[in-house]
Amino acid sequence: MPESIEPALLARSASSAGLRLESWYAESSRIFRFEAHEKVQHAWLGSRAGCCVCARSGEVERLFFTDDVTTEGISALLEGRPPRRPRLGRITGARSAVLADTPGDPQAEIRAVLVDMHLSLLNDVSGLHGVGLAYAQEEISFVSTHPDAEPRSGVDFRGELTARWYTETGGRRLLHSLGRFGLSAQSLIEQTRDGGDLKRAIKRSLRTDPPWPCPEGEVPLLWHPRALTTLLIPFLRAFEGDTMSGSGSWLRHADWPQPMAFSVVQDGAPGSVDHEGTERHAVTLFADGHPRAALCDRLTARKLGVEPTGNCRRAAWNGPAVPAPWRIRLQGHAACDDTARELQWGIAIHDADLIEWNPRERRTVLRVTDSNLIHQGTEGEGVEPFLVAGDLLGILGKLVGFTARVAPIGVPLTKQGQELVAEFLLPTAISAPVPLSGRVPMKNYW
Repeated sequence: MPESIEPALLARSASSAGLRLESWYAESSRIFRFEAHEKVQHAWLGSRAGCCVCARSGEVERLFFTDDVTTEGISALLEGRPPRRPRLGRITGARSAVLADTPGDPQAEIRAVLVDMHLSLLNDVSGLHGVGLAYAQEEISFVSTHPDAEPRSGVDFRGELTARWYTETGGRRLLHSLGRFGLSAQSLIEQTRDGGDLKRAIKRSLRTDPPWPCPEGEVPLLWHPRALTTLLIPFLRAFEGDTMSGSGSWLRHADWPQPMAFSVVQDGAPGSVDHEGTERHAVTLFADGHPRAALCDRLTARKLGVEPTGNCRRAAWNGPAVPAPWRIRLQGHAACDDTARELQWGIAIHDADLIEWNPRERRTVLRVTDSNLIHQGTEGEGVEPFLVAGDLLGILGKLVGFTARVAPIGVPLTKQGQELVAEFLLPTAISAPVPLSGRVPMKNYW
């Protein structure tokens, strides 16, 4: 936790420099990294700290940054005095081949899971070369305040797991990588349990038999959570306050209500605050076919004339404060336990890339990269990459059935030059038939 900072002393220092103290944000982070290669493991611990202060000189807003997270260090910065120690602006830490385990140490649990996952990949996937896992997590303790409130403290977490491997084809070596993200170590473990979709992606890259051609016609689709995430990103990001407050927001120009069989909420986090010290509220973003709210920090809340929702976020202490989601949940209205068996025939989509999004026309184009034919309720042969294209609201309106169980999917978000992580809690969803421009008639399969 950052050292105790005295707001009254900071305000006095700002005043002596002809400034009015508006707000400040201070954080300290514990960083853990772990790498596992074919015969080598390394662990690394580090830390960093810093503070951002917002003050005004007349009508001009000024930002101050320092990695001396003390009242004296911040006061010196505001008053223009030399810092009491050099500003390092870097992470300090130590690297070791082995870090000693202690009872109840969460890092020991993470290391054990990663080692088991690595061994599972090596033992269960034949023909695999050079597989390596790299895990990084940052645990952040922060204190934040704004003019209308006392300082409040909170905690934040960011984690990333990256797998790298290579395949050999015709004497050529191809390098592959796959990343997973989370707001907790538990969600990262859940996303990669028993190798999960990492193992699936690796096996797909090693496959030598050609995939089956995509059928042409109206085909029912089964959206697994990771593919559903890609489909939903343009829709969910439209609820960010700075996007919704703009005159160009496509949500403002769409016709409502829309016939959609789901609602969208942001989970609350009782007792937790955002990076402005505002409580993180539960928010219903979409329900009954209508947008209901926006994800707001204090600035965008003022623009929209609403209360802030606790969605001010930063990637680091020296990054800009922006409105962004934390943990979003999609709730389907029509439940189905066994989606593939209920669908009976169609295509199950496991992963896809968003290759085109036109907000003005709401046109979205997804390139499906991992899918299987469904025969009599069972997933079978792999299908070649194909496109799903159309009006985003039209595609979402075809979702008609959802599992009760949801899966956490970590989503990297780029905003104002910084990388944030959000989590979407999504079910598996059944879609009514969607037109596909394939290469073979549907009667070839069903």
